[in-house]
Amino acid sequence: MRLLEHIGRLWTGTDAGVLTDAAVVLDGERIAWTGPARPGPPADLAAGVESVDDLGGGLMTAGLIDAHTHPLYAGDRMAEIARRSAGASYAELAAAGGGIAATVRATRTASAGALRDATAARLRRWLASGTTTMEVKTGYTLDRDGELDGVRTLAGLRGRPGLPDLAVTFLGAHAVPAGSDADDYADAVAGWCADAARAGARFCDVFCDEGYFTVAQSRRVLTAGRAAGLVPRVHADELAHTGGARLAAELRAASADHLLLVDAGAAAALAAAGVVAALAPATGLAMGRPPPARVLAGAGVPVARRGAHPPG
Repeated sequence: MRLLEHIGRLWTGTDAGVLTDAAVVLDGERIAWTGPARPGPPADLAAGVESVDDLGGGLMTAGLIDAHTHPLYAGDRMAEIARRSAGASYAELAAAGGGIAATVRATRTASAGALRDATAARLRRWLASGTTTMEVKTGYTLDRDGELDGVRTLAGLRGRPGLPDLAVTFLGAHAVPAGSDADDYADAVAGWCADAARAGARFCDVFCDEGYFTVAQSRRVLTAGRAAGLVPRVHADELAHTGGARLAAELRAASADHLLLVDAGAAAALAAAGVVAALAPATGLAMGRPPPARVLAGAGVPVARRGAHPPG
C-alpha cells in the first residue's frame, strides 16, 4: 500500500467535498482511505503502508474527462486566430477558405504516420494536464478513405500506455467538401457509418448548422449511424438557431455541443431527452458569444464544460 500525503486540496467526489491538508492510502489500484493528514489513516491501514509519496501541497482530483476534442489534424490556424482577435467572423474566415477547409487541406497532405505521431503527442499533453478520458473526433479529411483511416488511427491509439482512454467519434459530416453537393455528401457519409463502426468508432457526429448541414441532412447521417450501432452526437446551434439542438433531443443523442444560440424551448427538449450540453466557452468567447450555461442549467440540462477548443 502507498500513502499519498501533503495534499493541499483533495477533491473527493463524495459528500465530504474538498478536503484541505489531506492524505490518501492506495491499496494497489484501489483507494483504501481518504481523510485529513492529521491524524492520518487508521492504525491498521498505516501499518500496511510500504511507501510514502509527498504531493507537495498540490491538488488531487479524479481524472478529467474531455467530452469534445479534435486531436487528429495537420497544420495550424494561428493566422486565423489573429484575424478573429481583430474582429473577423467565423463565416468570413470560412468564406476566405479558412476554418475547417484550411485544416482539411493540410491534413489531406500529411502522411498517416505523421498524423498518428502528432496526434499521440497531443494526447500525451492532455494526459499530462490531468485528462484521463477523451472523446476524439475525425473530420479533417472529408473523404471516405481519409475519414475511415482517421477512425482506425484513433482506435489504434486507444489503450496505448501513456495516453488517455479514448472514445472515438466518426465526424465525416464536419463540413461539405469543396465542390461537393451537401445532399449528396450527407448521403455518402451515411453510407460510411457501418464501416466506421467496424473500424472502431463508438459515436457519430454531424455539424448541424448554418452553412454546413441541415437538420434533414444531419438526421439522415445520424439515423444511419445509429442503425450501425453508433451513438449520435450533434454540433448544434453554434452559428445560427437552425434546430440542431431539437434534433439531438429527438434522437436522444449523447450530447449536443456548442449551443451558443440555443433557446429556452430547445433547452427544455434537451432536458426532457436527457441529452448532455457540451459547451466550449473558449470558442464562444472568441466569437463574442458567451455560452448560455444558465439557460441550459436552469432548464435541467446536464452541462459538460471544456476548457479550450481549437477553431472549427
